[in-house]
Amino acid sequence: MTKEQIQTEELVKHYIRSLDTQLDNLKKLNGANSGFNDIQQAYAESITSSINKAKARIEEVKNGAVWDNLVIAFFGETNAGKSTIIETFRILFCEEERTSNLQKNPEGVDGLIVGTGVSDCTQVYKEYKMKISGVPFTLIDVPGIEGNEALYENEIKEALNKAHYVFYVQGQNKKPDAGTVGKIKKYLREWVKVYSIYNVRGVASNYDEDSERKSLLTEGEYKIENQIKETFAEVLGHTYMGNITLQAYLALCSKAKFAPSRSDLQRGQNKLHKYFGDLDSIFQFSQFESIINIVFKKANNFTKEIVEANKEKHKALLLSIYEELKVVNDEQEKYVSKLEESIKTFQKNVKQDFSASRNFIINNSTRKYDLIFSKILDMAMYAISHDVGDKEAYCKRRATEITSEMADSLQNDISEEIKNLNKTIYKRKKDLDQEIASANISEQKTTLSLSPDFYSALDKLDFSFGDFGNMILAGISGVGAYFALANFWNPLGWIAAAATFVVWLLGGRDKEAEAKEEMRKNINKAKADNRSSFNAQISKIIENLDSRCNNITKSVDKDRLNLNKLRNYIQSAIQSIKTEYSKLNISNYGTI
Repeated sequence: MTKEQIQTEELVKHYIRSLDTQLDNLKKLNGANSGFNDIQQAYAESITSSINKAKARIEEVKNGAVWDNLVIAFFGETNAGKSTIIETFRILFCEEERTSNLQKNPEGVDGLIVGTGVSDCTQVYKEYKMKISGVPFTLIDVPGIEGNEALYENEIKEALNKAHYVFYVQGQNKKPDAGTVGKIKKYLREWVKVYSIYNVRGVASNYDEDSERKSLLTEGEYKIENQIKETFAEVLGHTYMGNITLQAYLALCSKAKFAPSRSDLQRGQNKLHKYFGDLDSIFQFSQFESIINIVFKKANNFTKEIVEANKEKHKALLLSIYEELKVVNDEQEKYVSKLEESIKTFQKNVKQDFSASRNFIINNSTRKYDLIFSKILDMAMYAISHDVGDKEAYCKRRATEITSEMADSLQNDISEEIKNLNKTIYKRKKDLDQEIASANISEQKTTLSLSPDFYSALDKLDFSFGDFGNMILAGISGVGAYFALANFWNPLGWIAAAATFVVWLLGGRDKEAEAKEEMRKNINKAKADNRSSFNAQISKIIENLDSRCNNITKSVDKDRLNLNKLRNYIQSAIQSIKTEYSKLNISNYGTI
């Protein structure tokens, strides 16, 4: 195994390790919510599929690589002249099988691999090994792409994977049509360096006139030659190395010792000999020397040429993987970005909804707190001024009723607000589900299933008001000459204490006014003394709301962060491929 081969093997292992690392990262990434896990799985599966295909192609290229001699594949249209060119090489460079057959059949063996033009002769690829100036090289005859190549597509791919160069033979006196161009793209892609060969078609009778033997290319054929060059350059880009124009039939006829069964070729050979005068003139006219010179140059520098050819394969492979992963990622990114914006909007709206409820509860509770004391004061003023019977019992009963009614009212207000908040959040969640479903990631629709934390956060908003009395009034007491309120505090709820009336000694309006003023002072003092306790209890509700809001937003945010991790893994894989491509692209000629 050569140093270069070892380096290439290590390079392949490096690619596969890099891709496997990214796959492992994708598999390890799990979200808190099943819906997001579905999204991540769909996203990852599309990337995984691309990476697995890439790994298979890497192995395919590695296993098909040839290191001990230069390999050139002849590819192209059916009956374009591929076998004719190879047969000429076999004669010129004493291909072992041909030499052996000639010893057994001295009357002639050439022309047997050349098609008759009736059907596709080559259905499986065939290798021909020979030497040029003592340097080994191999020519591969690949099945034609204008036959029923689907039956032996694997043969075509296997042959092309071995090649360091491809000679694409254009055998029609016209530029490649759209169908042929499509097949060139399909099979050649950017694996190796490609030469086009314009094999000028013609039989012996095409050269029976002196004017026809002056130049191989007429004005019309020059035009076709340029069209071929333009087409291949456009289709293959930088992998296209240029065009070779020749006449393979003439070249073969100038050198062949045809087998008796190929009397058709013998007849053509005899006519050409007659028209040109000698066989060497036929060969020179064919311009076959141009392809020999290219093969000679490549073969004599075959070590570096092989390294360079394999490097080009890996560059093309990496570029293909990069572009494929980028396409998949860009396509997925459209859906993921849309989803992320929907999640951000959901979180923003949820925070606003909770903030609105928070403000309502605070403002409404403050208003109701003030209203409780206002109503108790009004009730006490009425009791002082009117005959209500037992004033102590009346105030006790009415204070209890007022506080109970207001507690119920406050509880109902808060409860109703929270119920409405629940409805709003659930609706927003449903809308988010629809957004996710419409994203259609990798054609796999899913619905966001939020984590249990989400639902518990909502459910726990339905507060129990069994201990609501803890919110207010550690006590209201009066030290007046005629009237006092005692012990509003009851740990079980909003139970107002009885008002203890001191029956004034002598009647009179002054005594009543004095009692009212004293009552007002005491109630206002109780209101002030207990506000902090009341606010503290309301704050507990607000804190609970804030906690639930955070739980809901964090439940979604956790998976949004995981989604970004997924993105980063994919982008890292893409970038690593691009980096490896760049390294190969700047490496010196003939080195990896």
